[in-house]
Amino acid sequence: MKYYKYMKREYLEGFFETGALKIGTLYGFRDIELGNAIGDVDEAKHRYLMDYKGGTPIDMSSNSPEATFLREQGVFGNEAHELVGSFITIEDKVTVAQSCPDMYVFCMTNEYDPVAMVEFGYDSCFEVVDIDGFLRALTQSLGGKGQFAGLAEVTYKNRENSYTVPHDVHPAMMKGVEYGYQKEVRALWFTPETNIEGFIVLAPITTQYCRKIE
Repeated sequence: MKYYKYMKREYLEGFFETGALKIGTLYGFRDIELGNAIGDVDEAKHRYLMDYKGGTPIDMSSNSPEATFLREQGVFGNEAHELVGSFITIEDKVTVAQSCPDMYVFCMTNEYDPVAMVEFGYDSCFEVVDIDGFLRALTQSLGGKGQFAGLAEVTYKNRENSYTVPHDVHPAMMKGVEYGYQKEVRALWFTPETNIEGFIVLAPITTQYCRKIE
């Protein structure tokens, strides 16, 4: 597999001069002001839907899939879900969004696409010709700021499943089908810190594993 990184020309030149790279965060991509190609309010989330409207009352003291799901999500009696004795009647859909912890991320693509590059607002690109060497050098340059979690292709699919069907893709590696043209590959780093923000890392040792796409 090949790996490419889009960026603006000035940052491309800066990378090959100093090794400067932007490390982002999953939650940082939720900022819609980043534009339609980058901003995604549902970044690192997936949802479970229970559409039980008008159905038979659910016995919350039972171990049925419906009762188990509602207990796990803390859904009990309120204006929308009236609890009578141990029974609850769902009068609307129950949608629950679940997020993974925030992580540091470095995004690439596995296919050089000039049209997609422009969609991101960029005009330049470099190829990572040795991904293992690049990621070792980048992780080393982070200086312990994060623990490398892995590299994987993003899966593009409906992020909403029935409450009876567990998601088979980690939310950090899942995006809606409308983003599929991006063919994104992500490197991720765990961190115990909360409220993390993106930052610039100087990683000159990574440049030896890359080449400009002219």
